[in-house]
Amino acid sequence: MAVETADDLHRALSELETLEGGTPLVEAIQQAVDSAAELFRVSGSGVMFIDDDQLLQYAAASDGHGRELEEAETRAGTGPCVQSVVTGEVVTTKDVTTDDRWPELHRELGDTTVRAVVGLPIHIGGARVGSLDAYCDTAHEWSDSEVEGLLAYSRLIERLLLTAMRAQRQERTVKQLEYALEHRVVIERAVGVLMERHRLDQLAAFERLRSAARDSRRRAADIAAEIVAGAGTRN
Repeated sequence: MAVETADDLHRALSELETLEGGTPLVEAIQQAVDSAAELFRVSGSGVMFIDDDQLLQYAAASDGHGRELEEAETRAGTGPCVQSVVTGEVVTTKDVTTDDRWPELHRELGDTTVRAVVGLPIHIGGARVGSLDAYCDTAHEWSDSEVEGLLAYSRLIERLLLTAMRAQRQERTVKQLEYALEHRVVIERAVGVLMERHRLDQLAAFERLRSAARDSRRRAADIAAEIVAGAGTRN
């Protein structure tokens, strides 16, 4: 399931570099995930981005089951892709349908072909704005070489995003990324405050922030700003 040779990876990365510039961002990302599925010999691949409510939302997937994975994580608010964005770490699972970390996904994905999943954070300017994922249709232990290859691939996707933003394109996806980038720092600070105040882990603190925003029908960034300001007052 790993990329066959370093030359294959280098060639694929070089080909995707030609997408920088005039290709619409959504189209470029779709080509990237299609190529990733073939290059890494996985069943599927996809990309998700953070929206105004700090929810990961579907951006592109190489196949229908990959899209179901992403949409299931959006509905549940948890999963390997969500966790990779919240923690900034690569998250792997041998079988997402039996993994005790995300029982909410067991039934959701049980009727799909999604089993082994890896989620990798996507950054812009040091801020986490989305995730790259890959899945296999059988239980599978992800090797270091597979993860390293996918990390190299995620950095190319980050370049595609950065190029689109620097060009100030008037695309919905670009605007969404700009908003996420603008507010990500205060979101992460608020999560840190909640972790310390309530002795929560990152995922639980992030979900508490999102729940507060959802219940009050306000943007998560506005709630986060108030949390950070309140912490400054207490200090």
